[in-house]
Amino acid sequence: MGQDSLIHALAGGLGSAIALALTYPLDQVRTFQQVNDNPEDDEYINHGGRSPLLTQETCPSTPWARLAPLLRPWRSATVLVQKHGLGALYRGIVPVLISMGLSNAVFFFVSNLLKAVLTRYRKKMGKNLGYFGHLATSTIAGVLNVLLTTPLWVASMRAKLSKDQGWDIVAIMMRIYREEGVMSLWNGTMPSLLLVCNPVLQHFVYDQLKRRTLTARRAKAAGTVAAAAVALTSIEAFYFGAVGKFVATIVSYPLQVAQSRLRQQSQKQEQEADASATTATAGAVAAEEEKQEEEGGDVLARSAGQYTGTVDCLMDLWGRKGLAGLFQGLESKLLQTVVTSAFMFLAYENIYKATKHLVEVGVRERRGRLA
Repeated sequence: MGQDSLIHALAGGLGSAIALALTYPLDQVRTFQQVNDNPEDDEYINHGGRSPLLTQETCPSTPWARLAPLLRPWRSATVLVQKHGLGALYRGIVPVLISMGLSNAVFFFVSNLLKAVLTRYRKKMGKNLGYFGHLATSTIAGVLNVLLTTPLWVASMRAKLSKDQGWDIVAIMMRIYREEGVMSLWNGTMPSLLLVCNPVLQHFVYDQLKRRTLTARRAKAAGTVAAAAVALTSIEAFYFGAVGKFVATIVSYPLQVAQSRLRQQSQKQEQEADASATTATAGAVAAEEEKQEEEGGDVLARSAGQYTGTVDCLMDLWGRKGLAGLFQGLESKLLQTVVTSAFMFLAYENIYKATKHLVEVGVRERRGRLA
């Protein structure tokens, strides 16, 4: 039971890191869209700037206008590269991959261990785990995952948004601890806890699709040798992973926007305080800002204010930008997260099967030598 949970953790951690490495530029574009508040950038990203073909207000009936939302990820990437260089698309990739791998390893380990324990207990009572059991174990795993790995994600967000942070995630966390206090390592914990619904929904949809598919396949192969070897194909794992993440992302996206903004908020406060202390006049401040822009400084947004919490952040976005503000960056997020999830479950299923096979072969050989 514990060994199988460790194999799940290994497969989940490696699979998620591999998948994110393949789609990281899309993740960086999504983060930029979530935290960016520059009006000029918004005009270009949302409507194509001065281009009449891409402005929905001036030509609502043209095919180009209908396709305009699909071009937002590309325009966001263009703004990001023009302002901060091509390297901005891969900024912070090492800390993010470490955070993603460890986070998913924790989730898969706890979730599968709890499912194994609860399934064994329910079988003694003559009952199945059921929908509630799957949701409960995934929720507990998600909460523990958030509490244990939020410092990793806070440090990763700093690395993604600032070129000065470096890639050493432990050094970034220690810097945050020394300069801002230990609680800053858990910035955005509340929206993260609310966002537990995202992986819970994702894994629930994936597990249900997987279980129904395998149950139907076993029923067809009943009484044959093939029944014992029934498994998902790579294409099925890819498709089910994409569907699960699509559903979870649509439901939880406003909370993800709030999470990104809260995580980057304290770093922005620190930078503004440093700027005020080191520049004596308004002219010096302007010169410093111009210098940072020329050097491709940080990807931090100019937020309209400082938020007191998740609700305050969501209400501020709603008041300033309406419903679109709560879903800004959704196109990039869907493109990135659905593809990433599909590749993650594809890698996860194959890594799990390969590792499980190697472990079973090793166990048989060990027993053969002892015999």
